[in-house]
Amino acid sequence: MTTNSSADNVTQQKEKGKLTEREEMVVGKVRFGTYKSYINAVGGFIVCFLVMLSYTLTMGSVVFSDWWLGIWINTLNTAKPNNETNSYSLADSTPSNLSAANLYYTTASSNNTMHPMPSPENSSGFDFYLLVYVSSLGGIVLLTILRGFAGATATIRASVRLHNIVLKKVMKAPMKFFDSNPSGRILNRFSKDMDEADVFLPQLIDTLMQLLNTIALSLLTTALVLPWILIAMVPVAIMFAILKNISNTSVRQLKRVENVTRSPLLAHVNTTAQGLFTIVPYNQQKQFIENSTKLIDVTSTATLLFESSMRWVGVRLDLSSSMITVATALVLVITKGSVAPALAGLSLTMCIKVVGIMQFMVRVMNEVEARFTSIERLHHYEKNLETEPQTFNTTPSDNWPNEGRIIFSKVEMKYRDNMKPVLRNISFDLYPQMKIGIVGRTGAGKSSLAAALFRLVQLSEGHIYIDGVDVSQIALKILRSRLSTIPQDPVLFAGTLRYNLDPFGKHPDSELWSSLENVHLKEKVQQFDQDLDYQIEENGENFSVGERQLICLARAILRKNKILLLDEATASIDTQTDSLIQKTIKEGFSDCTVVTIAHRLNTVLHSDLIMIMDNGEVIESGAPQDLLTDPHSFFNTMIAAQTVKTPSP
Repeated sequence: MTTNSSADNVTQQKEKGKLTEREEMVVGKVRFGTYKSYINAVGGFIVCFLVMLSYTLTMGSVVFSDWWLGIWINTLNTAKPNNETNSYSLADSTPSNLSAANLYYTTASSNNTMHPMPSPENSSGFDFYLLVYVSSLGGIVLLTILRGFAGATATIRASVRLHNIVLKKVMKAPMKFFDSNPSGRILNRFSKDMDEADVFLPQLIDTLMQLLNTIALSLLTTALVLPWILIAMVPVAIMFAILKNISNTSVRQLKRVENVTRSPLLAHVNTTAQGLFTIVPYNQQKQFIENSTKLIDVTSTATLLFESSMRWVGVRLDLSSSMITVATALVLVITKGSVAPALAGLSLTMCIKVVGIMQFMVRVMNEVEARFTSIERLHHYEKNLETEPQTFNTTPSDNWPNEGRIIFSKVEMKYRDNMKPVLRNISFDLYPQMKIGIVGRTGAGKSSLAAALFRLVQLSEGHIYIDGVDVSQIALKILRSRLSTIPQDPVLFAGTLRYNLDPFGKHPDSELWSSLENVHLKEKVQQFDQDLDYQIEENGENFSVGERQLICLARAILRKNKILLLDEATASIDTQTDSLIQKTIKEGFSDCTVVTIAHRLNTVLHSDLIMIMDNGEVIESGAPQDLLTDPHSFFNTMIAAQTVKTPSP
């Protein structure tokens, strides 16, 4: 007990400092809540019942057509004289004096009463039997189409609804979810797990529904004709149930292992694709290929084990079915003479049919539950994924913020409850239209300050006010739509330039051209044949990093918000583009509060106020010239370290 506790403590200590969480994997049976979530996605229990009813009616129509054909044939046979019948009659060897057709069709008479024979001369009877039979065949076609439509519609609806529900949950998840879950883990949910719901499960559910109806109607027919055969089916059913329980545990868990092992591979592929521009220059292709090969081997091994477990179950079910069939045949041979040949043939045929269906149904049920582990993973996101708090305690005015004053009051922030604060007792007051520069070493808390302002991470203590409104009390959609930001990595979407500048179509073309002129991109865009309808590739690959930043800056100009945040916006561009951006900000945002988180110190020298951060705290603040003239200031030390030439006042 002590050893286990020590091991648990060590594990907890290791996990405590990790930002990325280990992917969860459920153990045991798939819970009813998972099946219920799929049923709800289909449309509820009533819709599921109607779909099942369509399968039952289709299979019932097939049985009815066979049953009616049997009555028709039996009527023809009983209408013939006995001396014209060359086939063997079971009535000669059974005490109950039944005919062969009576084994299947209870409507036949127990004696040899003659019925009028439907014939062309007796066309009314013949036409009646023919009409009913042809109608039943038409009913089979119509019900089969209805069954296919109902099943396809239900499963497609379930897939779409599951996808949309999980997508909404992920889109509303807080930033800590994306920090603790690699992209490959999320991609795995929306790729392979959704593929199971889109492709494999509909096929398996369709097969399972047909099997269930087939075996139910077969047992019902058997109970009406030869009820004693049901007694022999009981031990067979028990044996298959035992085999299912034994095999299902391993098959289900191996599928879960396969689901989990795929996430690191997808994360590696995604990371490699995004980092090719770094991997190739540093000649690290071999290392990434080796890592990819290892991850592929792990994923392939898990897939092989799952598929092998299915084959293992299949072999033993086939073997059991063969043994039961052989045992039935041996019993019939040993009891030769005491059982009518027709009855013996019927028993063997029913045995092969029912046992075959039962063993195949066990295999399908095992695979259905195994595949439902993917629905289980989607259901986990649906039920357990935390969403950002949608507070509506305060509704600001339509023109809020109209001044741009920002107040931080004793702000403390943690990325996780079990981690140390990244912001400690931050307090400052930024007046409207101020230009503020925030500098500090890597990990000082500069970007965390931006995350707190946009409520990407919830505060553990303190408050942030913008024009007197507590940002924690208003809806996130309102807050983030009233602030503008330009990140270090500019974001452009695949589509037209017009869409990237004005995705909601709120501004006329004249304003779009004006914003492009403000960022000095108008001449370049005019060179395109499509002008504003020029197609931007994914991630803006047909523009340089600097041009992407300028497009984002034009987008911010269009929004006309009173607060602009630049988070290391010029860290990855050349000095010429940096100067162009600084000039644009000075001209286009003169009446706005501009907060610049800077890597290059020369970009903040023209600010009204500079704040220096270290270890999550503001250790120094003041006007640039005051800090530069103070030989003991931390900012002066940083300037000296970077040997930045300061402009003359």
